[in-house]
Amino acid sequence: MMMKKWSWLLVCAAALGAGVYAGNSRLQTGTPTAADMAAAALPRWSGYTFADSQGRDFALKQLEGKTVLINFWATWCPPCVEEMPDFDRLHPKLKANCIELIGIGIDSPSNIREFLEKRQFSYPLLVAGAQGSDMAKLLGNQTGSLPYTVLINPKGDVVFSKLGRITPGEVLKATGLGE
Repeated sequence: MMMKKWSWLLVCAAALGAGVYAGNSRLQTGTPTAADMAAAALPRWSGYTFADSQGRDFALKQLEGKTVLINFWATWCPPCVEEMPDFDRLHPKLKANCIELIGIGIDSPSNIREFLEKRQFSYPLLVAGAQGSDMAKLLGNQTGSLPYTVLINPKGDVVFSKLGRITPGEVLKATGLGE
């Protein structure tokens, strides 16, 4: 008699567990709604705030609705450092054409500060560390390699990306300012 009760309890527990599993798996694999898809398309990149090279907060939200060229870089990355003077030379032309340029350093504040003591650039360089890597992945850099450059249109969509060193000609072509 005792064995029958335990068997019955085990069968009920198994049935209950199967029902819970089936309900949860339906919730997890259900078709996304239009609202879910619209929320996923929002420009989440603009939710980040990083410090600039002087330690002041720079909220990317202020760039919403603008064309933005973002270059992810690090002090220990030779191709990153090589392309920075090109960005500096392009900055006035980009700015004159309403294109915001920012550099996001995937590095420590002390490394970036030391790096900038020896060099000056006309465009904002932000200190992001590991959060910058997360943002780069959000914008399509699944490998985490550097340098990585993206062009974001005023709607918040990535319209161009390049992993690796970018040339001035590629920047001008991507932004519509050159051949």
